[in-house]
Amino acid sequence: MSEADILAQQAFYATNHVEAENFHEIFMFNQERIEKTLPEAILNMIADIKVFGLYKASSEVISAVTSYCEENMRSVNMAIEQYQKHLKTVSNSFNRNILKNFHDCKITGIKRTEHSLIISLNSGGFTDIKEVLFENYKIIKQDSSLENSWWLYDEIYDIDGINEWHVLLQDENSLLADFIISAEKISFKN
Repeated sequence: MSEADILAQQAFYATNHVEAENFHEIFMFNQERIEKTLPEAILNMIADIKVFGLYKASSEVISAVTSYCEENMRSVNMAIEQYQKHLKTVSNSFNRNILKNFHDCKITGIKRTEHSLIISLNSGGFTDIKEVLFENYKIIKQDSSLENSWWLYDEIYDIDGINEWHVLLQDENSLLADFIISAEKISFKN
């Protein structure tokens, strides 16, 4: 066997080894995802989770998984419809465009008093709003510092006449963070 043949054979085995490792990683990830996401009743129907991880199953299991996925889709669609209806009611107290335009704004400053919180925003993103004022507020959840975070997505809810704003932020370390605040009054400054 020539030296070129030996090198070609080594390259072939090395490539196959890397591919085998990649397959194994993906296979294990998929198996863990299946075990975490499917309900126990369906998992109990699966004879061998490893075979199911290769997308092979009995017609009974396929039918159960299909029904489960369809029910999840109905649930998601119903939640979307309910939120859209809710957004219409909330838009009576806010300019509807304001609720959609904070995406990609950077929080440049925070001012707190006992009864108010002002979040200052850069002029980037999709809005010309520079400040959001929360009066008689309560911070329900704050995963990280607000300042220098990017405002990615938000949802607003009316909870017994109090506005509750759920915001998904990306902090300075590029980690996602939740910020949930309720306030009796929310106003905006350009």
